[in-house]
Amino acid sequence: MKAYARRTQAFDLRLQLFERRELRQRFPWVGDIAVGASYCPEDGHANPRLVSPAFAQAARRSGAQVHEQCKVLEVGHDGHHFSVHTSSGQGFKAPWLLNCAGAWSAQLAERFGEPVPLTAAHPAMLVTEPLPLFMTASTGVEGGG
Repeated sequence: MKAYARRTQAFDLRLQLFERRELRQRFPWVGDIAVGASYCPEDGHANPRLVSPAFAQAARRSGAQVHEQCKVLEVGHDGHHFSVHTSSGQGFKAPWLLNCAGAWSAQLAERFGEPVPLTAAHPAMLVTEPLPLFMTASTGVEGGG
């Protein structure tokens, strides 16, 4: 976490590191297994089932082409343009490529020699009757190389 905090200083994330005692004082509902945490007041979590379609709609309104449910078979970059060939037989060429492959983003990035060694695990969620708010921050467990 300390290395991550150093790497993010240039981005003005206002990241705070909490050791166990500080973590318990600030967030008493965090389980005993947590020995520390990084906290960014602006962080949050969004439901990808709602956010992804909203991003796609906004992109289309701005003139972007969005192609879903097609596997990327081949990618390349000739120094000026990206090229993509998909399982649906389509081929694309553009000066920009946005990696929006979701759970497969790391695999796509690796094809360009830019591995993203990241694993994310988030706590199990369940639907209940409305309860009083007691968790005052988004939580997740993240790690990687």
